[in-house]
Amino acid sequence: MQYAFIELGLQAYLIDSQEMESVNMGEQLVVDGPRLDEQSSRIRVCYGVYIGQHGLPADQVEKDMLDSVGHWMGYLDGPTCHLIALQGVVACGSIPGEHAHRLAFAAAIQAPPEVLMRIGLQEPRALTAFVRSKNCSPIDNVLNRSGVFAFCAQVTDPADVRLANWLDVVDREKARYAASKVG
Repeated sequence: MQYAFIELGLQAYLIDSQEMESVNMGEQLVVDGPRLDEQSSRIRVCYGVYIGQHGLPADQVEKDMLDSVGHWMGYLDGPTCHLIALQGVVACGSIPGEHAHRLAFAAAIQAPPEVLMRIGLQEPRALTAFVRSKNCSPIDNVLNRSGVFAFCAQVTDPADVRLANWLDVVDREKARYAASKVG
């Protein structure tokens, strides 16, 4: 299973198994990667599932997901927290989950090529991203986030996708199907 809730003290934290490697390195060793140029980077449409923290009600999970638009997200890979620009997101329905509310989504993102190439590459493993707070380290951010974006598929790369038309290429059924495969 890719995602689990770990208990530290009285709190349960949602964490990806790959993120544990970065957490175990310690917060001094994990740093943010460079921000990409949003003006020249292409929009990519991706599918996945948003998983809320343990105990959050469904309406709060959806609000947290939708409120993430316009923010930078982080993806931990060893000592680097890669940055991803979340330009748009739309909810595509609930996905059954035992311990947390899960919402299928389609998103318009901009990310470095080395990050984009991992989305959908290791099915059913998803690429885990979270809203990156500039007021704390990446590791503190992992332990103080409202949920995660599990990116698991990309729309075949239509060259003319822009922020103004990205919703035109979204297939909500494919988004739900892709989200249902994330463990």
